[in-house]
Amino acid sequence: MNLTAKLIPIVLFALVSCGNPVEVIVPEGTVSDSMMVKILTDFHLVEGAKVGNKIMGDTIPATVYTAKVYQKYNLTEAEFEKSFRFYTSNPDLMEGIYEKVIENLNKIEATAPRSPVQDDIMREQTTIARPLGEITKKINAQKDSLSNTMKESQEE
Repeated sequence: MNLTAKLIPIVLFALVSCGNPVEVIVPEGTVSDSMMVKILTDFHLVEGAKVGNKIMGDTIPATVYTAKVYQKYNLTEAEFEKSFRFYTSNPDLMEGIYEKVIENLNKIEATAPRSPVQDDIMREQTTIARPLGEITKKINAQKDSLSNTMKESQEE
């Protein structure tokens, strides 16, 4: 096979690829891109609060919070998965969605007051931190006491 025969398919592919963008038809039953932005934003908030399979400072599994996101948008997991597969198979659409998701997450992070979920997480962290702070104070007091006792015994 000569070089020309090898180059023809490559050139044809390049010409077709450089043509006008093809309009993507969104299948019926697919979540709209604006709704997908909201759903993915919520999922990332849940994911960001997760440690292992639980939400920080909580005993409820993260799957419960995920189910709440589906419930909030009146959506089943199967419907979401179908829509997610569609958007991931169309990278240009998914890129636009994730640009907006990142924008949303940045706004949420920068704004005050915080959402009730964030407030709950902070309240839990404070509840956990308070006893830890008291324990740390007791340990430091015991260290100081032990250190003073050792100094006194060395002086004698």
